Amino acid sequence: MKYRVPRNVKSTMSFMGLELKGWLLYLPTVSILVAFFLLIIPKTEVKLLGSIFSAAIGHVMFQTDEKTGVLNISLFLERIKWIYFSEKIIYPTWSEESERTSGLKITVQKERTRDTETRDSY
Repeated sequence: MKYRVPRNVKSTMSFMGLELKGWLLYLPTVSILVAFFLLIIPKTEVKLLGSIFSAAIGHVMFQTDEKTGVLNISLFLERIKWIYFSEKIIYPTWSEESERTSGLKITVQKERTRDTETRDSY
């Protein structure tokens, strides 16, 4: 998982909190989940709760995150992938090159005269 610096993203037009891409993914996904609950599950209470839950979770998952500009489901899937399928150690990289640069610190001391010492001590 790469570390991303959060940035504010200007949102585009949205209807009920979902942008066009979110609606195109939300409608078929929720339709399939609601059809599953209505056709497969025999209890009426479970049908109703499952349909409402799938619509609400789908709505949250297909909203665009304001900090990164991607859908919440992408962030969720990336997090799941990082938890279960990758190393837990994060190595920050500061540039594309992996070479280390070294520097030399030079301190220059200036010799003070008597006149500057008396001027400095007011």
